[in-house]
Order: sequence, then C-alpha cells, then structure tokens
Amino acid sequence: MKRKRSNMSALVAVLAVVLVLGAAALLLRTPTGVAQEQQPLLEYPDYPPTPTIGPNPTPAPGLASGVEVAREDFSNPAAFAAWTVVDLEFVLPEGRSVWEVDGGRLAQAYTAAARNPNTLETVALHP
Repeated sequence: MKRKRSNMSALVAVLAVVLVLGAAALLLRTPTGVAQEQQPLLEYPDYPPTPTIGPNPTPAPGLASGVEVAREDFSNPAAFAAWTVVDLEFVLPEGRSVWEVDGGRLAQAYTAAARNPNTLETVALHP
C-alpha cells in the first residue's frame, strides 16, 4: 500500500510539473499578429547627408604678401568724420552702433541711446 501511495504521489508530482511547465510555455509564447511586428522607432527622411565644412579658404595673394589694403591715421579724432558707419541689419535709431577713436584706433564702442555693447553686425566704410 505504501508503494502504491509512493507511486501515486510521484505521478501527481510529475503531473503537477508538466502542468506548470505547460502553463509557463503558454504564457511565454510570443503571439503572432500585426501588433507584434517590430516597427522602426525613428525613420529618417531620404535627404542626402549634411556636407562637412571644408578647410579655411586661403587669403588672396595680395593680402598674403603683406600689401596693405587701407590705412588711416586716427591720431587726429577729426579723421573719423570721413568715415560712414553702416548697420547691416535694420535697427531703430536708438539702437544704432557707435564708433569712436580711442588711442589712435577706430573702435566700435556701444549702441547709441542704451550704451549697451552692440551685438549686431556693423561696418565703418571709407569713401
């Protein structure tokens, strides 16, 4: 009787293991269908790649040889009167750039009314 009971408990244990493994296989089985297809997370447009920046351009032969393009002596502040200051962007009159002669050199100082440093592009032209 003990042997029969031992066989029966072994059979129940094997049956329990088979049922647990079968349930685990059903739970872990990957279902197939449209929802399970892998789609890319990010699709790039069909644009050509961004070009890389080439080497710096070489200076013109006249500039590379040390030939001066222009020279002005600002030791006299009145020499600046011949120059014209042009802001390369639209600015209101109170935001125009101010240039001045400082220590014999022409320098961009600030903006007109606010006296703030100018962040806009500006040039001083000589006729």
